[in-house]
Amino acid sequence: MELPEKYQIIVNELGKEKEVKEYTDWIASQKDVELNGGYLCYWDTNEEIARTIPKDKIVIDVGCSFGLQHLLFKDHKMYIGIQRFREGTNCRNNFKPRYRTFTDNAIILEAEFKDFAPMLWQFMSGREDEFFGISNSSLWNDEKRNEDDIRWFKQMFPKNYWVTKITTKVNYDPPTTFIEGTM
Repeated sequence: MELPEKYQIIVNELGKEKEVKEYTDWIASQKDVELNGGYLCYWDTNEEIARTIPKDKIVIDVGCSFGLQHLLFKDHKMYIGIQRFREGTNCRNNFKPRYRTFTDNAIILEAEFKDFAPMLWQFMSGREDEFFGISNSSLWNDEKRNEDDIRWFKQMFPKNYWVTKITTKVNYDPPTTFIEGTM
């Protein structure tokens, strides 16, 4: 599997060509997950987000798929990807994801956001401006099923967020009230 040029440049800079190739080949070989570009989705969008978000932010990416986009956030304070593959939605029975990161500032957690959010919220308390939330459609593809996740996302990232399909631009420090149609 070939990575987009921007990613390949970063991989080369990190000297992680072999490790990344092994990981992307493993992803491409999976039969129990609906890939449909899912491990490669929103690459252009993530490039824009990475350029826009100040480097001193901790990036929380809800629904990060296999998390390869963490490479774009290598210069940010931290990248935390959160993903839960759901049987019947994006994977088949007993799919066991394997997550790998290739930068020192990144981790990927296998969790439902609503289950992880209360702990993260305590960690963020009083430091909300240090964080930036990303949700590339995963929460909004089924608003009823993800109601709790969406509520947590809105509470935790009222000013600094990107939500694909909800807004067409990165919202960084807008007014603290929600504008209808953005989130």
